[in-house]
Amino acid sequence: WEERKEEIELLVRAKLLDHQRYVNSTAQHYGTVMKYELIQVDKMDGGSPADFPYERGDIFFVVHGVPDLSRASYHRYGGTLDCFREGGIHKMRLKKKLPTNDTPFDIVFDPYSQESTEPRYLCIQVDPVSLRQMFRF
Repeated sequence: WEERKEEIELLVRAKLLDHQRYVNSTAQHYGTVMKYELIQVDKMDGGSPADFPYERGDIFFVVHGVPDLSRASYHRYGGTLDCFREGGIHKMRLKKKLPTNDTPFDIVFDPYSQESTEPRYLCIQVDPVSLRQMFRF
């Protein structure tokens, strides 16, 4: 029997479909759920394929911390994305937000909670991807 790693870490490319802003937050450290369309899974460590069952074109949800800040301002290793724009292509390092994990945020704003019970993935790092980088051979 092979021991299964509980934590899953993913490296994906995806298109931001809906940039949500959490307004009137009194919390200093909050997370916001955003909707993405999967372009490609570059790497998956741990877990099983059932932990990220999405294919190209599928919709999935990602929690970003304090999206009003550039990623470099948000965290030293947060990535190079300056701002979130709908239609932007992002390369993201993600972890599945498991129910047993403590959230690093004071509060998470999830405008999709009534629309979808799909898992939310916590973004550790996000970088912009240009079209040139997308189609490099």
